[in-house]
Amino acid sequence: MHTLNIYPPPSEPTVQFKATSYQVKESDGAMDAILVRSGDLSQRTTVTCYTRQDSALVEKDFLERPRTMQSQVTFESGESSKTCSVVIIDDNAYERLNYFRLVLGDISVGSSVGTVNKTIVEIVDDEDSMY
Repeated sequence: MHTLNIYPPPSEPTVQFKATSYQVKESDGAMDAILVRSGDLSQRTTVTCYTRQDSALVEKDFLERPRTMQSQVTFESGESSKTCSVVIIDDNAYERLNYFRLVLGDISVGSSVGTVNKTIVEIVDDEDSMY
């Protein structure tokens, strides 16, 4: 008698942001959003991590990550965590509240973007405050 073991296939790789929001000081000069990958980690996965302006403006408050190949983040086999970095511009002008969004899209075939597919980045102005 032979025993046949049937194992379920590995779940498809899923990439999402680790947090729904981040806070960065304007004087920090950059911020890193953490991306996490779960499921089958045996294959290479690419995802585009791009910016969308809100009250923070491109080229005034941060440098754009366009929705193009230059903004791709690549997970090699076995990797479960990567960063998506954005340059923050310190403009020496006091601004009460500035924020922009980071969005995930254009993921490799056979992979999916998780439920935390966007995150808000708040830029805290550390100039002399008006409070």
